[in-house]
Amino acid sequence: MTLEELSQQIAELRAIVLRTNIPDLLTSAEAATIIGVSNETMFRWRKDGQGPAYVQPTPCVVRYRREDVLAFIEQGAQA
Repeated sequence: MTLEELSQQIAELRAIVLRTNIPDLLTSAEAATIIGVSNETMFRWRKDGQGPAYVQPTPCVVRYRREDVLAFIEQGAQA
């Protein structure tokens, strides 16, 4: 097993753990993992006024509420 394969397996396991035990506030990367998009897509959605609602407690910190991310996923599933 190569280092790259091992890194990919670790990332996949982290995603599984995150999806089964979602914290109340998520980073952009965590929300992206749950939704199944890249962190760059999350940034683009924020810039374009799309995607799940988010809070920005400081200019450099963005967080997503668990219920907002799950509602966003549910809306996409119903569309």
